[in-house]
Amino acid sequence: MDRIDEEVRAALKAYNEIAPEFIAQHELALRFWSRLINNSGAVVALASAGFGSQAAIVHRVSIEHFAFMYALANGTWTRDQVVQEGEYNNYQYALALNASLAKDDREDREGFSSESRQALQDFLKDPKKKVISAGVNVHNILVKEDLKFFHDLYRRLSLHAAHANYVSASWEPDHDQLLDILTSVKELLAIATGIWRKKMQVEPDAA
Repeated sequence: MDRIDEEVRAALKAYNEIAPEFIAQHELALRFWSRLINNSGAVVALASAGFGSQAAIVHRVSIEHFAFMYALANGTWTRDQVVQEGEYNNYQYALALNASLAKDDREDREGFSSESRQALQDFLKDPKKKVISAGVNVHNILVKEDLKFFHDLYRRLSLHAAHANYVSASWEPDHDQLLDILTSVKELLAIATGIWRKKMQVEPDAA
């Protein structure tokens, strides 16, 4: 565990060294890299304290941060596509919230304040907020980039450590499963750092 913690610190050191060189061109990708490193530290801390299922939940998000960083850094998806997908998801959440409020009204239950309701309606009426999906998601990225091991682990964690259900409430990773997660932490950090060190060689004048 101490060795993995050292690798997290090494990744953070690499980030602090490399990120300033690419902040103008790859600012969004670097945000995902930073979050990957921070999450990895949390995974190690949780696993060390015996909170295996909680470590798995955080690591699932780490894989998501890694996937988007990877796709952005390699040019598989553009910043505009990632932003578009985020805006699409926001609009879908707003639609679902509006439907929930309508149900509350029919059942005479209190919901949002009048100000919040108006803000929601204004959001939904704004034609700029209604965008189509860019098709950017973690599964697509991991499959497209041939990152099969991470895809398989992400699917398993999505089953066990993503939503509040019977499985997630009762599941606790065994020794081998926790070892897979911790091995994945090291691999994600190593690949991420390798990507940015390679970019320093290819794009030496990034700053």
